[in-house]
Amino acid sequence: MGYLYIDPLGKVTDISYNFLQKIKGEALTRETQLQDTERNIKTRNIELAVWSVFTAIFLLIVITYLRNVKRL
Repeated sequence: MGYLYIDPLGKVTDISYNFLQKIKGEALTRETQLQDTERNIKTRNIELAVWSVFTAIFLLIVITYLRNVKRL
């Protein structure tokens, strides 16, 4: 769909090449960028907590196993 601009003197100009609307539609505002960053930080913190718990459990298992191996 082509867009036409008619100035007050009656001159018709094709403005289909105006890519500003596309940029507006695709660009994120600063506020949404900050919200995405905060969401990513929360997600990374949850991942860190989960990995820390699994690592702690794994280390306890290894220490218990080594203690049992020493007794044999």
